[in-house]
Amino acid sequence: IAFGLRNMTNKDRALTECHRALKPGGTLVILEFSKTNHPALKRAYRLYQKSWPIAGQLIAGDSAPYRYLIESIDVHPNQSELNCIIEQAGFHEVRYDNLLGGLVAIHRGVK
Repeated sequence: IAFGLRNMTNKDRALTECHRALKPGGTLVILEFSKTNHPALKRAYRLYQKSWPIAGQLIAGDSAPYRYLIESIDVHPNQSELNCIIEQAGFHEVRYDNLLGGLVAIHRGVK
């Protein structure tokens, strides 16, 4: 799942369905926006995010999707929280690797 789990209103149910659909031994891989623990990067990224609705309005004539994007990233679980949700869905060997200083993470779990 690439940049899609964050848009699902019931992540538990979505991940349980992924677990059901995978073959035994199959691997779930999720690429998603995440949370950085680096204060300077966090500040710079927040400033960068403020430009998204402005750019959306100028380029696409609509800022709402870009405001939604920022909000959906803000309320999405952090790396540890998402790992717990993945484990609760029945996956094991759950882990994540941060990319871009933790702004994005790849989560994995095995059925």
